[in-house]
Amino acid sequence: MQDAVLLKTLRQDPGLGMELLMEQYAGLIYSVVRGKLLTPPFSGEDIEDCVADVILEFYDGLARFDPAKGSIRAWLCTIARNRAVDRVRMQYAAPDTVPLGDIPLSVEGDSPEGELLRREEWDRLLNALRGLERVDREIIFRKYYLSQPSREIAERMGLTVSNVDTRAHRAIRKLRTRLEAASNG
Repeated sequence: MQDAVLLKTLRQDPGLGMELLMEQYAGLIYSVVRGKLLTPPFSGEDIEDCVADVILEFYDGLARFDPAKGSIRAWLCTIARNRAVDRVRMQYAAPDTVPLGDIPLSVEGDSPEGELLRREEWDRLLNALRGLERVDREIIFRKYYLSQPSREIAERMGLTVSNVDTRAHRAIRKLRTRLEAASNG
């Protein structure tokens, strides 16, 4: 199917358009993501989550897509690669302390026990992050992992600086609550 026909269908009948998009490109997106997330600790569920994030990001950014700059296929591959790389970075970023607002994750030295504690804390953080909305996860990742300023995040995500700061504050509060519940439960 040609890009112009698919774009027209997506705009006129989003449900049908997404079905056609999935029929044509789901395998490609899956392959790109799987290529980056093939090795442990990533599971099939992580790959499927990432594919879903790619489709959502594509649909959310449909108004910004310019066929003159490239094809849907190329755009989907770029989004897929970037989302998969983001997941790899998030998984392997293991500093001694991950300051997420007021949420410090500490490490008990370089011993095997310390490594296990760090891994458990990191897993709790990732599980808590998975419970956030996609936009909030991306804001948190950009703000606290990539150290991007709110202004840059706002520009890249098409939000206002105020919205980025508010969403980050609320997401940190949700993370804090979830992490406290996980450590008490």
